[in-house]
Amino acid sequence: MTRLRICDNTGVDAWEGELWVQPELTDDGVLINPIRECKASRTLNVAFTCTHGTPLGRAVDRAFSYRLNIPGAVYLGGPHIESRYGYFAGSPKGDKSYQYIDYYRDTETITDVAVFRSYPSTAYNSGSTWKSAIAFEQTLIQAKIPFDLIFEEQLKDLSKYKVLALPNTESMPDCQLEWIREYVRNGGGLAATGSASLYNEWRRSRPNFGLGDVLGLTSEDANQTRRAYRTADAVFTWVGAKGLKTVKNEFGKGRAVYIPRVIPSYEGSTIRMDLPENWEELVEAVRWAAHDDLSVDIQAPLTVVMNLYEKPAKNQIILHLVNFNRIQSMISRFV
Repeated sequence: MTRLRICDNTGVDAWEGELWVQPELTDDGVLINPIRECKASRTLNVAFTCTHGTPLGRAVDRAFSYRLNIPGAVYLGGPHIESRYGYFAGSPKGDKSYQYIDYYRDTETITDVAVFRSYPSTAYNSGSTWKSAIAFEQTLIQAKIPFDLIFEEQLKDLSKYKVLALPNTESMPDCQLEWIREYVRNGGGLAATGSASLYNEWRRSRPNFGLGDVLGLTSEDANQTRRAYRTADAVFTWVGAKGLKTVKNEFGKGRAVYIPRVIPSYEGSTIRMDLPENWEELVEAVRWAAHDDLSVDIQAPLTVVMNLYEKPAKNQIILHLVNFNRIQSMISRFV
């Protein structure tokens, strides 16, 4: 069956991301990166191109960008100079890494976690949902846990993943809840935060969390979360009910964890790429839900990011490590 792309009706095979700043490690320790856009592009089967001109930017692009094969023509995706020349035979001018380009083509990610990006959730309550999602994803990025970004279509079949993450994914129809319920019952893991599944696709409140049986939550837990919303509406700082506790629950053959808050490490409503204050709790929850059986375990500083994929045609597994801390990277060369 031919896989349709989100851009098929427009004839678009590639896009340039909205993150125009260069990847960097800021002075206050925030790791700025385009990794989410790369992951979304791969899921949607659309090439991601960029304009990152620094050595760090090019390293991140090569490690994470998705190369889309246009049959009989070219490969699209990756650093801008490569996409501009379309991977024609020969090396683009000034690109000394082109000799390794075959490692980046025709690859499939090896992932353990799927982070669900729900359209109704982000449409109805973009501030709280995005803040939780970005923080959860930043945790997975810097903790070096392989993950995909998925959307409604991919939610129907979660068999390739060990854990599904629902970071404040609040507005979900009943059919999606049933898919997730069966996934966990059959041995999958679930990590949910905030008001995940508390509302239907029209953001109409349910009497209990839609996945309350899976997460081990009660109607009083739901009421407490709704009261937290009403209290914080005026100041736009809600990130979850403060009075609830983390709950771990066995459901069928699977495991589910509920964390009431993804706690931002900064003040205000701006959405940033900071690690949340409770990032270690999020990591522990994912590991527990996965029965401590992740594909890779890397001991490295938080400034190191990782991508793991395979090249089926050549039976290769390729691991990328990119260090955002230039000083640390230079020191390691002489150790």
